[in-house]
Amino acid sequence: MKKMVYPILTIEKNGMELYAFRKSKNFSIADEELVRKLGFEGLRIIDSKGTEFKINSFERIGWGTFFMGYSLFTKGRQIKLKFNVEKIDNHTLDELKVITATSVKVGKEKSELPEGSRGLIRSINETSSIEELIELFY
Repeated sequence: MKKMVYPILTIEKNGMELYAFRKSKNFSIADEELVRKLGFEGLRIIDSKGTEFKINSFERIGWGTFFMGYSLFTKGRQIKLKFNVEKIDNHTLDELKVITATSVKVGKEKSELPEGSRGLIRSINETSSIEELIELFY
């Protein structure tokens, strides 16, 4: 199994939401309630080398903090997760520009995009590396 190279970009199952994570620790700790509601099966991940993975399953392996998952800075309890992923594909920078720009524009006509989204699409098209592209979504 090929290991993911951070930073990574996750693409929600609906294809409309993109999230970036700089380190494994940031990605493998999540809110317990959110995990219960949404799950992670089917989530697509693209690493900084352009490799796409899909989460097949996950398991809770412990608490996300020393205090049984509670934190002063987050609502709810944090849990640590272990993911079972499979490699799906390899993408070029140009392919990833299309994937991310499409996710930003899903369901909107070009004239309906808020200025911030138009600026993001412009920034996507100007990136020169996959890491730089992922950094746009921190």
